[in-house]
Amino acid sequence: MAVAGLEDELRKAGLERCLAAAVEWCERMGPKDMEEIGEEEIFDDFAEALQLRPLERRRLLKGPMGASRAAGGGYAGEGINVSTAAAEPSAPSKNVQVVGKGTWVVRNTFLDFDDGARASDLQRASTVPAPPKEVEEDDEPCEPFEEADFLPTIDSSLYKTMTFDSFEEDRNWDWLQGRHLEAVEEQHEELQEQEYPAEQEAVGMMMIPIEAMPGYVVPVQDMCYPAGCFAVPMDRFGRFPGAMEQLPMPDISSIGVTTTADNKRAQVLQRAFSVASNVYRIRWTVDARKLKSTDKEAVSPQFDLTFSGGVVPFKMIMRPRAVAQERGGASFKRSRGRGNIQLRCMAESDDGTKPVVTFRLGVGSDKAAKQLKPRGPVRHDFSEKNICGLPAGQDDWDFGKAVDDKTQTFVVCLEILSGSE
Repeated sequence: MAVAGLEDELRKAGLERCLAAAVEWCERMGPKDMEEIGEEEIFDDFAEALQLRPLERRRLLKGPMGASRAAGGGYAGEGINVSTAAAEPSAPSKNVQVVGKGTWVVRNTFLDFDDGARASDLQRASTVPAPPKEVEEDDEPCEPFEEADFLPTIDSSLYKTMTFDSFEEDRNWDWLQGRHLEAVEEQHEELQEQEYPAEQEAVGMMMIPIEAMPGYVVPVQDMCYPAGCFAVPMDRFGRFPGAMEQLPMPDISSIGVTTTADNKRAQVLQRAFSVASNVYRIRWTVDARKLKSTDKEAVSPQFDLTFSGGVVPFKMIMRPRAVAQERGGASFKRSRGRGNIQLRCMAESDDGTKPVVTFRLGVGSDKAAKQLKPRGPVRHDFSEKNICGLPAGQDDWDFGKAVDDKTQTFVVCLEILSGSE
């Protein structure tokens, strides 16, 4: 054998079949000893010549070949199990300390000493001062300095400011949050003192330009209006003007009043818009005598609603409930004041001008006891069908319960909600 101990190592590793190939390789390469064969690059060529498998390489590296690798700081394979009992005294490794039993791997190590004085203190940078600038002296004398008066210290703490919204009152729109007006017991008329609108609360009234709502204007005594504006009630079933027979006639010389068909139309149809809740409200005042007639329907004056596609005309239609199939069965008189309300789109074309509307309906009068619970909302596409009402089971109204005993009228309130297109 060309190298001493190589045959014994091959027999220990069970590689007797590789003896001839090992002798041939040693004669060709000329290694000096086992440690030289165990060097990384040389051992790879040796294992390739002997056609060794991975585990066979590992068994060879457990002997003197692997010890030479560990002493040189190179790679020692997948891992070398070394113990005091298994270590051979004939081939001790250099610079290797074996402590107890276990698996160890030697890697290249770099020593770093923490001297603790590397991070220097940050120093504030200083710039070169600006060159001095000559100041031209003014010949004019300076004004004498006057000491300012003592100013009190301003409190810089935050504080909350609430703006009073005179447009509307929360209770007039609270049904949008699910809180409805509760009925109260009606008080006797003789115990109530008649009040003019000017003597009542100002909340619930708003000022709008006269051009925005044409109608019969009745000025109220002892009440100052902004120029070009008049008062409009903001509650759901309020009507204006109230008791017209008790108010003085307007000054025709200062306010133009007409008696045209538009004037009569404005007396029964009123509009209001809530900026806070984004709700457009239309009130239709209906004469209670209609409930005792044989009419088969009652139609409101036409009103316009503005959508993204433009202005679209609408009407509200009130129909009685059918109580019999014979002739005359569907009349307000036969139905005893019960019926339904529908919203009809009056646009003639069938193009995209017909909108999608989300609306809600209510019936009542000024007094809370006469106000029926609002119903809806309903969302309907009027391009598919030009008329729509409440769903079945919610469309039946008892109009007689909403009639005001004093004025013999009741109000149908249509509210266009946000989300209409």
